[in-house]
Amino acid sequence: MAIASAMTTGDVLPLSEEALERRNVIYQTAEDGLSDTIKPRLLAAGADCTKVIVIDESHKELTLSDKRIEEAIMETSAQLLIIDPLQAYLGSGVDMHRANEIRPIFKNLSSVAERTGCAIVIIDLDELLGGSSTESVLKRAEKLIKEVLDDGAKASDYVVEKAKEKQISQRTLKTAKKNLEVKSIKTKEGWKWQL
Repeated sequence: MAIASAMTTGDVLPLSEEALERRNVIYQTAEDGLSDTIKPRLLAAGADCTKVIVIDESHKELTLSDKRIEEAIMETSAQLLIIDPLQAYLGSGVDMHRANEIRPIFKNLSSVAERTGCAIVIIDLDELLGGSSTESVLKRAEKLIKEVLDDGAKASDYVVEKAKEKQISQRTLKTAKKNLEVKSIKTKEGWKWQL
């Protein structure tokens, strides 16, 4: 957050002595809410949130191979891209423990950074928390779905609300739903989830 704050305000970067020109920052997060978690943290760090941009994922989830990353950097002249966490943006079918799958993704990101002059910071939850934390969040989401749907179909809004209470993001919940092969059923009352 300190780096994003310094970039957006033109302040001195940590471990530096020179002030910067104010720059745009793209902050992509899949685990924390923008308004209730990321923005308050940025404000506490002194960031100018008018210089913080998010790539819209409302219609299509972003992956590290997505051309929208470079397009957003070019359109906004962003000088910093933060991806939080790595695991959420690899894309389906990519095993982060297989070098042959991950290498081309990082090579592409490196090329984007070179072409645009934008620094890219990627947060790895496993390294940050010292373990397989992404798996534990996903396991918590799967456990929640099993518990909620144990006695039959429930309204999808109800499941999403329960996930919010447990601080499980919609993206993680969606992945858990796919893993458990939960069915979406349309009823007179609306959409329901069923195991």
